[in-house]
Amino acid sequence: KRLIMSYEGITDPVAGPIFATELSDFLRQSRGVPVIERESVPCIWKIVIRYRGDAAAARADQSRRRLNLAAPITPEIHRSLQEAAPVAPPPPSQAAAPGTTTLRSGASFHPYTGPQIDRMIGVFKELTTEFKEEVRVGQILGAYADALNGVKQAMGLPVS
Repeated sequence: KRLIMSYEGITDPVAGPIFATELSDFLRQSRGVPVIERESVPCIWKIVIRYRGDAAAARADQSRRRLNLAAPITPEIHRSLQEAAPVAPPPPSQAAAPGTTTLRSGASFHPYTGPQIDRMIGVFKELTTEFKEEVRVGQILGAYADALNGVKQAMGLPVS
């Protein structure tokens, strides 16, 4: 038996405690795995996942900054990704005129190319088909595909 959940689900402020309880119930079925009382799971979830306003949160934030785990993708990283998978420039009819500006907000570069995003969406669809009996897999991968289509739309690319 397996339990499937997403990072987004377990860290969600509303659904997170529910998923944590589900995880606790799942682990409780295993021999030799100590599990806290079911009623305590939401409280422990809040401390571990949400950790609002305590010393642990400050330490976690310091560690995150020190390790730079939440750092945005820099133009240098973006260039290296583009060099690894070069993409032809847009045709002159679609290229921006020199000296023009945009009203679009958000990042001025994207870490993945359109074909790379299409491939990820394709893999999500393949996995959804392969694991069709696992409804949650389809829900999670469908949400990821929707998010990737949002990225494509923000890039001005057609949505699949």
